[in-house]
Amino acid sequence: MKSGEITASCILEVGKLELWFPLDVRDDEAYFNLYADAETMAFLNIPSESDFKYRRKMNRDKFVDGSAWPVDVIHQDSGKLIGVSGFRTIENGEAEFGIIIAKSYQRRGFLKQIWAACLNYAATRLDIHTILVRTTPDNVPMKSFLD
Repeated sequence: MKSGEITASCILEVGKLELWFPLDVRDDEAYFNLYADAETMAFLNIPSESDFKYRRKMNRDKFVDGSAWPVDVIHQDSGKLIGVSGFRTIENGEAEFGIIIAKSYQRRGFLKQIWAACLNYAATRLDIHTILVRTTPDNVPMKSFLD
């Protein structure tokens, strides 16, 4: 499925994970808690509830117009939303990758699996040729992954 095509089913399976369009049915307390958790968001700004709602709507709108490819990360065994990932921006064959995984699911190899799947999907389905990743200088786990 290309960006812009909405489905209420899994877009991509990645090991024990599924990547889904950010459906509003998942705009619940668990999703907000992902963003409100200080440990999970240690290297990012924690949005207010109104910012969170705006950001979710903006993500859906950008997916539909093809300017981004944000996805919810669902753990197959539990059916729980454990993170978000995908491409924050898509423009002229270039995209910015981002990922947030709940602290309790970190260090299980999910970043590596999602990264590989997103790179492949970008090249084969979204016509993306350049991937950017930005992180803060103190985000040692992400910097180590990228090295």
